[in-house]
Amino acid sequence: MRELFGDTVFEKYVYLDTGADKDEVLEDYRDTGCWWIEDKPENADCGISVGLNSLLVEHQHNADYNGQAKTVKNWSQIYSLITGE
Repeated sequence: MRELFGDTVFEKYVYLDTGADKDEVLEDYRDTGCWWIEDKPENADCGISVGLNSLLVEHQHNADYNGQAKTVKNWSQIYSLITGE
């Protein structure tokens, strides 16, 4: 990730096994207003339930999502939403 984003974009990395439950990890960020970027609807909704700004990256496997997370198409759109540009 550092090669892509540099050393100043992210403060911390949390690595979980594929398919691991994210509820416990997200709890540490409850009501912080942090951005949570996901491609799995259940995890996007989990982010909302702990008070995060949850974004769901559109993919074919989540095309029928109709929850509360805002859907986005790409990192450019994510950047625009976060920065307000």
